[in-house]
Amino acid sequence: MEIDWIVEGPIQQVAIDYSIDAGLSWDVAEPNVPAETPWQWICPEDIDSTECMIRVSNFDNNDIQDELNGTFTIFQCDENLTADVTGDCFVGLDDFAEMAAQWLTCGNPYDETWCEN
Repeated sequence: MEIDWIVEGPIQQVAIDYSIDAGLSWDVAEPNVPAETPWQWICPEDIDSTECMIRVSNFDNNDIQDELNGTFTIFQCDENLTADVTGDCFVGLDDFAEMAAQWLTCGNPYDETWCEN
């Protein structure tokens, strides 16, 4: 997930924290990130919550901070969801389109001329 923010003032570095309980407690996602750069968060695999939040703080002064208004959900895909070809934890037309594209380019394993590699 890409986390993006707008910096006002001479802030050079930020700290990024996350909460899985609507801000009652916070864990460090990354303690030191360049302030002008969006950051790619690789979410810990054990998070499963409907009350997630992100907070960005001034690295030099934690009193200067902002957090996401509202909460969002992070959940782990059900391993039985085998039709999720695209890996987005949702079975939809994108999965069907990907499956059809693969089948059309290489659907017959017994005919070497079938595959377009």
